[in-house]
Amino acid sequence: MGYSVQLVKGEVVIRPANMRPALDALRLLDRTRDDLKSGWSRRGGNPQDRELHWAFIHQEEVAAATTLVEMLQALRFRANLDLDGAIYGVELIDPPRNRGNEYHFWQVLAPFVDADGEMIWLGEDDRLERWRFDGVRMAVSRVE
Repeated sequence: MGYSVQLVKGEVVIRPANMRPALDALRLLDRTRDDLKSGWSRRGGNPQDRELHWAFIHQEEVAAATTLVEMLQALRFRANLDLDGAIYGVELIDPPRNRGNEYHFWQVLAPFVDADGEMIWLGEDDRLERWRFDGVRMAVSRVE
């Protein structure tokens, strides 16, 4: 069980010049922040021997991603691209989905998202949550 969410609005812009640094930031997060990973699977025959990974994510897809678009797909987001190659929005793949570690991914991506970007999430309890981007940080608030 988990908390089921839908992405109602995924209006974020990431320009081509920011795609490689954004991908590198996600790779660094993946390599260095096991303390944030809420998913795990058993490794070997010992039930106490757990391998941490991002919740609801296939680690092999994260490892295989060579572009930001591929990484976002591995993290369960479909990126919409414009003719210049910029990401102009994202959609959650196969909604509704259990909430995983999306918050951590987008906190890391915040400096690469254009100001005035916004994501709105609808939870299974009909609560709305807004993630706003100012070009540096992501602010989270409830929508009443």
